[in-house]
Amino acid sequence: VRIVLRRSDDELRVEVANDLVDDAADGGGTGTGLLGLAERAAAVGGRVVAGRGDRAWTVRAALPAGPPR
Repeated sequence: VRIVLRRSDDELRVEVANDLVDDAADGGGTGTGLLGLAERAAAVGGRVVAGRGDRAWTVRAALPAGPPR
């Protein structure tokens, strides 16, 4: 798993990537985790995108950020 955090004056970006594995078992989840993330991000003016790339499954979020404390 790779996690990248980037912060600018007005935005926090989070990226989580997990390498794809050919024989990975089905997680058997409810299928609402990404929807929940997207809803929570949208509630504060952010956005979430997720998907499978050539080598990894990646979730990216961009959230508004106030000034550092």
